[in-house]
Amino acid sequence: MAEGWWRSPAVQPHHIARDVIRDVRRKLNAPGDLNGVAHQLARISPNETISEQDADALVSSLLEYPAECPLSTWTGAAAVVAQARPFLASSPAKHKLRRGIYDAVLLRAPCESSTRTGGQGGCRELLLLLVAADNLKCSSSTDHGSSGDAVSCQDACAAALVAACRAAGPDDGCLGPALSAVLELLQTCLTRPGASLSSSTASLLSGAALELLDPANAGLLESTGAPLKAALAASSSPRPVTQKLSSNSRMSSATSDSEGEGLAGTPAGIKRAALVCLQAAVKVDPRSFHQHWPALLRGSSVPGNQQTPSVVSALAHDASPRVRLAAAASIATLLQGVAQAAYLGLAEVAPGGRTASFIPLSERMGHLVTRLHSQLLAALCSESQARVRAGTLRALGTLAVGSPYSRLPPELASETLEAVLSRLTAPPPTAQDLPALLACLAAVVCHTAGVPFPCPAIPAATAALLRLAATSAPAQQLDALITLRGLAAREGGALGPTASALESLLAAFAPHLREASGATAQAAAQMLRLLADVAARDAQRTQAVLTLVRRAPALHLGATNPPPVAAPEVRAALCTLGAALWPADAELAERCVRAAQADDASAVRAAAAQAAAGLVERCRSERAPAAATPGGHGEQTLRAALDALGTLGRDPVLAVRLAVARALAPDLCARQPALLALALALGADRHERVASLGLERAAASLRQRADAEGPGAAARDAPALAACLAGALRPTRPFKVQWAACGLARALLEVRGSAGECVAVPAPDLVPPLLEGALSSPSERTRALCVELLRTAIPQMTGGSLVLVLQRLAGARQGRQLAGKLAGGGRGGAMAQQWMHVSACDCVSW
Repeated sequence: MAEGWWRSPAVQPHHIARDVIRDVRRKLNAPGDLNGVAHQLARISPNETISEQDADALVSSLLEYPAECPLSTWTGAAAVVAQARPFLASSPAKHKLRRGIYDAVLLRAPCESSTRTGGQGGCRELLLLLVAADNLKCSSSTDHGSSGDAVSCQDACAAALVAACRAAGPDDGCLGPALSAVLELLQTCLTRPGASLSSSTASLLSGAALELLDPANAGLLESTGAPLKAALAASSSPRPVTQKLSSNSRMSSATSDSEGEGLAGTPAGIKRAALVCLQAAVKVDPRSFHQHWPALLRGSSVPGNQQTPSVVSALAHDASPRVRLAAAASIATLLQGVAQAAYLGLAEVAPGGRTASFIPLSERMGHLVTRLHSQLLAALCSESQARVRAGTLRALGTLAVGSPYSRLPPELASETLEAVLSRLTAPPPTAQDLPALLACLAAVVCHTAGVPFPCPAIPAATAALLRLAATSAPAQQLDALITLRGLAAREGGALGPTASALESLLAAFAPHLREASGATAQAAAQMLRLLADVAARDAQRTQAVLTLVRRAPALHLGATNPPPVAAPEVRAALCTLGAALWPADAELAERCVRAAQADDASAVRAAAAQAAAGLVERCRSERAPAAATPGGHGEQTLRAALDALGTLGRDPVLAVRLAVARALAPDLCARQPALLALALALGADRHERVASLGLERAAASLRQRADAEGPGAAARDAPALAACLAGALRPTRPFKVQWAACGLARALLEVRGSAGECVAVPAPDLVPPLLEGALSSPSERTRALCVELLRTAIPQMTGGSLVLVLQRLAGARQGRQLAGKLAGGGRGGAMAQQWMHVSACDCVSW
């Protein structure tokens, strides 16, 4: 009979389709040649459709086969799915088939990957089946898959990758193209909008990445070898699997797109694609990978040993520069972010090490961080490719941001800083190395500032940084200046002999200071703050910086009506520099603070608050301010700074008020009644953080004044402090404000107890707010604190004050319960009942 007879108009198409489907279902009942099943399905015309019932029956038969038959008999399964796709017009049927394939792969892959030996083949078909399932999504309609489909696809792809590496048999040949296609599919799932990640998916992805990076699996990644057994017809699908396997698509990563060109399907391309997928997964949910850091970031303890599969080993030993670059980017991604920095902050190394059988998490993290520093520094020294060195420096800088160097071995910070500083001088960094080197150096310098250690390379590095800050691009200038500020804070004498370099630096920025914007403005602001840091060291350097500023007329810093400055960050830095020049030029300092106080930008006003607080501290540190400053401007500067702080404390912008609250040091409030009043006014602020900071500063200043001048002097401020408790302990106030108010009340009671009855805190001012907090606060902690404070206050109370307490307790709904707590709480309700009915005279005697 002539071929194509079933397409004759004399034969009903749906009858032929039903007969074919019946024949296909019969063949799928037992393991056999699935390629023959694919040829049977090819008899149905792509233009024909089948009924919903037949489509559901076909899908059910297709799903029963992988669920019941061994993996070695799956050859041709992807071709069957590809041939079935055109006439599955029903989206529910395609959705059911797609989800069923994902579930079948998830069910079968762990069984196949449970052992590394004894693979029976079929792993290639397992990978191709996932790609065929992805082709079931119709790009021309709204059938793009749900969130659950994407999660199932991620899990199935990761599980299949692990199974393919562990259980590949001799019939599988080389899996390079199939692995590349599945990795591309996995990355598509991870980078879609709204992607999510479960802990099981993170575990599977980590295992898949380690398997693909394992040198023992290098033979599976080759792109040459036995041809693919599943020859899928391109006409059967608009997105055939063969198209995906032969494509040269580029996968996005932290590096440029050109990094992946020419690598698709090759061993290096597959490793790089695995690392890119790992980066994408970490960006979706970084916390899920914290438990996998020891496996992903471990390195070989034996130098030159390449048999430990990990991201760090790939960076140190892989032959492909693109793989090493992707490995460096993966390390940076694993360590970057707030959650990762907090997790790194747990690291700690006990002196002498631990000998106990149980090692806490902090100790394990400490050893991991220490070892990772050594491995990155070793990789940096042995790397010959500039791009990979830059990626390694970025990873090292990210590691430095989260490392708690004060709790790690002391030599770790010094070795890291020495190694990075030495790359500035010998040999000079290349143009590709320089941006990453400066960014890494800025991170290392800023985060090792609290660890004192000698560093002989600082003077030479300082000279190199000053040259770079004057001649580099704005982004590199910014990093160089941040590093210089960190070095200046660490080494006071490092910048001493470089007055000419500072003058060159100022001359490079001054002509464009007024019109600067973007990165140039940020670099200019850092340059001005660097000058302020140098000027704040001592009087000699203050005079030297003032001389440099006066030699730069383009700054117009001393002009009565200077030209406007465009960038707010530059105006804020000019205010900081002007205040740092006190007392060499007190009038200039006052003018800069007043100008910044009235600025339109909130960032400039916040800088004015910090500068004014610094002026108050420096004025009070001088024994005779009027004599110490030219023209006797000390008291005038002090009054101007106090006025500026008072005005900024009422600023409508939260950031400015918060800057004022942070600038109020307790010792300043203890010596300046105006600042103490400002702290109390901030304690009534509507924002939680500002109010709690104001109350904390007030309590700390009360204790400092008691230590410095005696309890009697401190107790004179107690009535004003007690008066602000009524508002701070209201039930509607935030909990943190109530807790800070309890701390202030504790300080008041301590001062009252030590000062004696001569300057006692009036009980009507102190006790009612505490009583209100104990009865009405929604916070259990606030109620407990108030009860504890009332227990301390009751023995010092007079009879009239105690009567007020009893009257308040009698009128409260929970008064009896609180009375029992105040009386001691040991005898329960009987004592509470007796205490509630005691007379005023008995109260006095009690």
